Parts: sequence; structure tokens; C-alpha cells
Amino acid sequence: MPHPLAMSPHRCDTADRAFAADFHSGRLRPNDFDHIGHLRLAYVLLCERPPGAATARYGEALRAFLAAHGIAADKYHATLTAAWVGAVAHFMRRATPCSSFAEFRRQARPLDDSRVMLRHYSPRRLYSAPARRRLLRPDRAPIPGLRIPRRDAAATASPGHG
Repeated sequence: MPHPLAMSPHRCDTADRAFAADFHSGRLRPNDFDHIGHLRLAYVLLCERPPGAATARYGEALRAFLAAHGIAADKYHATLTAAWVGAVAHFMRRATPCSSFAEFRRQARPLDDSRVMLRHYSPRRLYSAPARRRLLRPDRAPIPGLRIPRRDAAATASPGHG
């Protein structure tokens, strides 16, 4: 059910809701949760919630998914999680209203490239231990609309750290 504050003109179809339900219940297997699956879950959550709440819920759900499938908690990557939700939100703001993820995806093809975050982050920064623990600012190019907590200000000032 959409959150009253979401105000998204985008909607999910029955298949999108079933996908999210399978993810949240643990019925979706890890091998079936690929890059496009990550984008789809972000889309569903952004249809239901404002971006900040969607990002928080996505992080909680992903950590629960890892735990439910016996995957090490350190597989979770805070920067990639928030950056991808932010990127999906950015494309949702630019897209004409969609009635499904499949329809949205046709308007947001750049998101299909799982390496697109390397346009924003150097590999050294993106694949660092601090980036796994908390959202870090991009060191190459900003991600439109991505809000970064102030605690990363010191890391941004000295790109060699992290």
C-alpha cells in the first residue's frame, strides 16, 4: 500500500508486488536477485515511500534477506544500496508516470548498466570498507538528488581516505 507521503505518480503492477513479496518473505532465492532485481525492489519501495524512507527500508530488507539466506552480513554495501535507490529515484522524477517497473525500465535504460556507479565513484572509494559500512560521497561525479549525511564531510575533504 502506498505511503501517504510518497506522492509518486508511478505505480506497481501485480507482478511487481509479487516480486517484492517474494523478496521480503525469503521465497526469492539469492541467485534470482540480480542487478535488475535490485532496481525493481528500489522502484517498488519508491512507489510506496519517499526516497529517504525507501532507502532506509531497502537497507533493512536487504540485510534481512542476507541473514535469511545465510549470507554474511558484510556482503551488505551501504553506499551501493543508497546510491542505487537514489539513482532510481532520479530516473523516476524524470520519467513519465509508469504503471509498472517494466514500463519504467524502458525509460531508464542507463540503470541497466551495473557499472554505472563507477562514473560517480572511483573503484578504490566504492569498494572500500568504509563504503560498505556507510554512505560515502561520490569522488568522481555527483549523483543527482542523492542526499549524503554530514558525517561524510571529512571523507570527502580527503579522497585518499576510504
